[in-house]
Amino acid sequence: MNYKDVIVKATKGRSVNSLAKAWGVPQKTMESYIKGFTLPDPCTAIILADEAGIGHGKMLEILAQEYKMKKATRPRGSAAFQNKSSLVARGGIEPPTQGFSILCSTD
Repeated sequence: MNYKDVIVKATKGRSVNSLAKAWGVPQKTMESYIKGFTLPDPCTAIILADEAGIGHGKMLEILAQEYKMKKATRPRGSAAFQNKSSLVARGGIEPPTQGFSILCSTD
């Protein structure tokens, strides 16, 4: 079982909004967990485990595996900033403007 499997079992086809309300998690945060953009905090991980019918230890193993996978595929250093449009998609951060680039120039 992997993180996606846990999400499918735990959500049981319910909407993001209904899960967020039931579990006491902001809707945007819940959506981020479901889409796999971020991993849940420990309290939400316990709820996920209970809803999916798996043990808390197993949930910890699954989260650790997912964390390792994300860490291994995440670009490092300057490579992380090669695709400026991905910054907008991932975190809502605007690519630097020309003015900003001039202010932060290392030349």
